[in-house]
Amino acid sequence: MAPTDTSVFWKDCKKKMKNNFELFVCHIPGISAGSSRVNGEALIRRASLDYGACSGAEREELKKALILRTPTGKPYFKEIDIHFNVSHSENTWMCLVGPSCCGLDVQYVRPCNFEKIAGRFFSERELAYVKNRGIEGFFEIWVRKEAYGKYTGKGFFGECPQLVSEDGKPVEKIRGLEGKDVCFNEIYMGKDIKCVACIDAEEKNIKIRKDWDYEDYIFI
Repeated sequence: MAPTDTSVFWKDCKKKMKNNFELFVCHIPGISAGSSRVNGEALIRRASLDYGACSGAEREELKKALILRTPTGKPYFKEIDIHFNVSHSENTWMCLVGPSCCGLDVQYVRPCNFEKIAGRFFSERELAYVKNRGIEGFFEIWVRKEAYGKYTGKGFFGECPQLVSEDGKPVEKIRGLEGKDVCFNEIYMGKDIKCVACIDAEEKNIKIRKDWDYEDYIFI
């Protein structure tokens, strides 16, 4: 992003933020969390406002900021240096907000032809892990692959490093394709849910915000 007065303005605002990242969790009963882009963008904006804990002109600037998308579909704020990434599964919507690039994926563990899917999209080592661990292992690797693709902005089908170590365990930290150390933070959200955040290795703290009520956050 080219330097602008707005970006400098938000760098000053970010200095006030206490947490590296915050993960906002919203459950929307009765409908799919990803069914409305309008609602989704309103939730992104609200999460960013709560993360920034900014006031006055800063809040007004963020309320008006455009949410654009890269050619591969990754959303971002125009001219505001706050990073975010969104994931949803069934009626659960989540938004990770922080000071640097990030990727997030959440999946409910549900029956599927997981060995066939893994055979098509996973490496040999990843496939061996799935065969050993079953459907749980499949989703452990799947959310990592999704989160990394969203971190890089190249998507699920972009180039991805090996996600299972030589000793047969899902990786916690890797050297990314652009030479940066990247870590995978497993986030426990309940039984039969797999969730991983992919962030720069030096950014370690993620505060989970489960105190949201969807009725309060759909609209600004």
